[in-house]
Amino acid sequence: MSIRYKILLILFFLATTTLVLITATYYYYSQNLVKLEAVNNLESMANVQKQRLNSYIDNNLEKLKLINSRTQLRISLKEYNKTNNKEQLLMIHKIITDSIKDTHSIENVFIIGLDGETLIDPSEKDLKRSSRYHSLFLEAMKKPTVHYFIDELDKKATKILFAAPLRLDNEFLGAIVMQVNMDSLNEYLHDYTGLGLSGEVIMGLNYSEDEMLLFTPLRFKKTPLLLRKELKTAKTMSTALKNNETTLVNSIDYRGANVIAVTRYLDKLGFGIVVKMDRDEIFGTSYELKMIILKLIIFVIAITVIVSIILSKQITKPVIDIADVALLISQGNFEKRIRNYSHDELGQLSNALNQMADRLIDSNKILEAKVNERTDELRKSNSKLEKLSQTDSLTNIANRAKFDTHLDKSFRRSKRYKKPISLLIIDIDYFKSVNDRYGHQIGDQYLKKVATVLKDAVERVDDLCARYGGEEFAVILEDTDSKGATIVAQKIRQNIIDLKLENIESKVEPYLTVSIGITTSVPKEDILSDEFIKKADEALYKAKERGRNMIVH
Repeated sequence: MSIRYKILLILFFLATTTLVLITATYYYYSQNLVKLEAVNNLESMANVQKQRLNSYIDNNLEKLKLINSRTQLRISLKEYNKTNNKEQLLMIHKIITDSIKDTHSIENVFIIGLDGETLIDPSEKDLKRSSRYHSLFLEAMKKPTVHYFIDELDKKATKILFAAPLRLDNEFLGAIVMQVNMDSLNEYLHDYTGLGLSGEVIMGLNYSEDEMLLFTPLRFKKTPLLLRKELKTAKTMSTALKNNETTLVNSIDYRGANVIAVTRYLDKLGFGIVVKMDRDEIFGTSYELKMIILKLIIFVIAITVIVSIILSKQITKPVIDIADVALLISQGNFEKRIRNYSHDELGQLSNALNQMADRLIDSNKILEAKVNERTDELRKSNSKLEKLSQTDSLTNIANRAKFDTHLDKSFRRSKRYKKPISLLIIDIDYFKSVNDRYGHQIGDQYLKKVATVLKDAVERVDDLCARYGGEEFAVILEDTDSKGATIVAQKIRQNIIDLKLENIESKVEPYLTVSIGITTSVPKEDILSDEFIKKADEALYKAKERGRNMIVH
């Protein structure tokens, strides 16, 4: 065999082999890159949705706590339990109605009595329902809880209930139950941003031992869907309901479509969460790219054969150059280009490889930009969720959860450096009379103004003012002795008096006043923050006992 034909065979072999390697590597790389991007996107969205739902539950428990904190409600219920006076039920009904009339996220609030019977129900739907042996009532006797129930009369619509015990002077009086409007929750799950035309967020629950219910508004179904657990179309949600938080890169959804899915588990309610997207949509661009590559291979092979036969000697060096560049591309180096090539089929091949490298660089930039965009969105979402979880929605200062966390850190820091720490607990005198006489809107305005006074009084970074609950506030002062704490308390008390907020039914002054309990300590190893709070509470109690509108250390 002549050298000409040997060169032809070698060139043909090198050209075809190189192209096949390049295209196969590129196709495999692009497939994995698309899959990885899709998985990261779905996992990020699944984590955000889970955080949203946990925050949704915590926020509603806080709303229930605020309603539960109304002292008159518990006093009236206690009186009714003793006397069976129907007027007390009317009072409770009015308190509940006033509490929820401007709150669209709350659908209903009702009261369950000691015997498990519904006493108050503004909607009058469940007045005759007994909850004596229901797990919701049994748990609510002990602590705040959240449950769900399935409305069989409303196309198996799922309802979420929050419940808490009603107590007065440590006496159990009954339970308060709040049913939330599901529209706000569904808005979270209806956000298909980043999920294309086929993706969706689904929540499901165990309907029975053999069946599950997909109850969120489905993108491709108009009503909740009941599935048997042994079906392949139920595998994704079955995985989530088993508290198996994972990624399924090749699964089947309720439509029978092949999907990539991410599962999460909401343990507070026992709900499964699935975020998924069709594989056909995810890899659609890759399938198109595959056809382009196949056509390109056929084209290049034809050009190689024709050019090799005619100009085998002249094309030897350009072929080597092409092979070198192609090898770099297959290794992920897209910077080098073929600079010197003739204006013939070999030149077209060289140009095609250069364009391929350019497209690869552009694709990498686009993918990197998308990853950065998703990361920024997730970071912003996490920041908003964290801020919401630590801020009192009415006064815009720290809430009880933030107070507990900050006090624990400050207490441990003071203990470590042997520095004094002071705690002020502030209670608005006769605040109930403000709400009763002027209305809750005026009461809310008073709370905001008191919070503003506290913020102005707390100037250092490590100090904190917080809403402790109802009309009570708290101030944490690090590295502050008893004298310093007293100065801050006097400033707060006087500034609130200077507001001249009318409270003519107060037994102290005809305007708003506060009582302040102070405790100061250099914490020792055997002293707990709970004991510290208890001392401040005791000081506050003494201030009230001695006539209010005063500071007691």
